[in-house]
Amino acid sequence: MTRRCKCGCGEALPSASKSVTVPHKKKFHSFECMNRYAEEHLQAERDRLRQGLDCYVKRVQKQEQKKKEREARQKKAKHRDNDVSHQLKLTQDVFNRWIKLERYKELLDAGDIPQCISCSKVAKVYVLGEFCCGHLKTVGAHEELRFNTLNVEFQCNRYCNKGLSGNLSGNKNTHGYLEGLKSRRGEAEFARRMNYLERNHPNFTRDAKQLKVVRRWCAARTRQLEKELCID
Repeated sequence: MTRRCKCGCGEALPSASKSVTVPHKKKFHSFECMNRYAEEHLQAERDRLRQGLDCYVKRVQKQEQKKKEREARQKKAKHRDNDVSHQLKLTQDVFNRWIKLERYKELLDAGDIPQCISCSKVAKVYVLGEFCCGHLKTVGAHEELRFNTLNVEFQCNRYCNKGLSGNLSGNKNTHGYLEGLKSRRGEAEFARRMNYLERNHPNFTRDAKQLKVVRRWCAARTRQLEKELCID
């Protein structure tokens, strides 16, 4: 089989046994063919190295971007870790969840039907998401009673708590929060609780560290109640 020049020029080469010149021994027709082949492959090698460099630069830039984003998240998390308003919201959500389950279980243990304090809507464990922790004295006007357990009861969320702003006095279709509290707790307990809630309370603020303590306790109790009530 006739040998051909490696550069692709198509020139025939002598057999290996008859090749005496350097180009022929290297499977080239001439030195020009060797130079042309070297230049072509050198350019290909340059392109390959350039592509590899571009990929490396992009990879480094991506790593740097991820590092900056991670540092930004850590900085934000550290800031929010000491942000009282953020910690207050987190703690309020956990407290509300705990109270809702606590009051639900109290009614079950007492042999009563778990129902809304304001409209008597019956609650089932699989629709607890429709119910909430209803504050008698709003947290906006009475910050000091935000986490006071005497100020909260089991209430339906959409209709009474949100739609009727707590539904304190009731309407033609409902008896209201106050009448429900009197019926559920009894006249004496109702009077004692209202006397306590109506009095002046010292106004105070919790720092982020104190709010975390409250949240941890409420979260632990919530997990226990979820286990007892078989809630996933």
